[in-house]
Amino acid sequence: MPITDSSPSSKKLPDPNFLPSVEVDELLTTLQHSHGLYYKMMNLEVWAIVETLDQFFPGSWGRFMANRKVAMKHFLHRHQTQSSGEKDECGSGLHDFSPEKDLSEIDDNFTPPPPETGEAATSAINFPA
Repeated sequence: MPITDSSPSSKKLPDPNFLPSVEVDELLTTLQHSHGLYYKMMNLEVWAIVETLDQFFPGSWGRFMANRKVAMKHFLHRHQTQSSGEKDECGSGLHDFSPEKDLSEIDDNFTPPPPETGEAATSAINFPA
């Protein structure tokens, strides 16, 4: 069974080697516009997920981003130490984070978000009692 093309544009594009430069420019402009719309749609979907998450769990997105920042610093630190000559014992290139290791230079600018004060998370959905 052949796989169907699920792209938004189902028309077949001609070979670019035989197109005049004007048509190539038009195709590139169309492609850039399509990619721009795709990224705008992705941003809208992420925004909707974040808003929904914050409705059910207030402050969760801020905590997620703070944890992501720390995790990225730890990842970069491991990558720098690995590339500077330290090798993993098992040779896999994977490291387990050790909390005993002093990472004060990594976390020097990290300030955790303030704890949430106020009402608990509420659902916008009315459930029957």
